[in-house]
Amino acid sequence: SSGGNDQSYSRNYFNRRGLKGDEYSFMNSLETFQKLVKRARIEGASDIHLCAGHKPIFRITGQLIPLTDEEKLSRAGIQELIQALAGAERYQMLSEKKNIDLSFAMEGVRLRINAFFQKGAISIAARLISQRIRSIEELNLPLILKEFTHHAQGFVLITGSSSQGKSTKIGRAHV
Repeated sequence: SSGGNDQSYSRNYFNRRGLKGDEYSFMNSLETFQKLVKRARIEGASDIHLCAGHKPIFRITGQLIPLTDEEKLSRAGIQELIQALAGAERYQMLSEKKNIDLSFAMEGVRLRINAFFQKGAISIAARLISQRIRSIEELNLPLILKEFTHHAQGFVLITGSSSQGKSTKIGRAHV
């Protein structure tokens, strides 16, 4: 269907729930979330943060960057999105435990998603994980790490701050 029809459907969907005008957000569909993920990938974001009452935020090279050209997110929009991502059973778990972890994949990117309650509303933190595993050389890692991948036994700890490449290093070690 065309984008206009989708917007019309979305407006009607939210209006049936008593929401009007700008009370519903652009985050009312999985398709729109996928567009946001594609944008994050293009702009080099490592994370997407979604919180009711705020514009979407990308984390790019450690800096939080609000998307000023996007609309503020509504509680209902984020709730609809997490219901679509999580499914009924996992959404129920979120309602009970106030925190869930999910994974989602689309066109060359995987996401680790944490949905949680903040100030009584659902918020989402999504980490983009590339499906392409870069080589040890591309990552500028010490070549001695290649030796660790040849041992049948052992214990290796990968530690570091957020967004410093731990998952990337672990992914490379399995290749």
